[in-house]
Amino acid sequence: QAFADVVSAGIAKGMSEGLKHGVEHGKANLSLDVIEAYNPKAVAKYITALHALKDLKYLIVDQLESLKDAPMDVIMASLHLESDTGDDAPQWIREL
Repeated sequence: QAFADVVSAGIAKGMSEGLKHGVEHGKANLSLDVIEAYNPKAVAKYITALHALKDLKYLIVDQLESLKDAPMDVIMASLHLESDTGDDAPQWIREL
């Protein structure tokens, strides 16, 4: 959900900035207050969403950080996708 919030807030931020610049440069004879899509809080919402995304914990990142001094083959083995049976893993991974 946090990723979707960042994307949504980023789009809203971009739209608001585009409208603001369009009005400021005289491309429209309207004030920002009458344009429905303009959201003066878009930047703040975008920053809040980015912070929420940054604070998420990702298991794969923690796993990779714990392997930072491990040999490359061990790191690569930890990155393969697992199935219920493990039969789809390449032979060299199963041998590790």
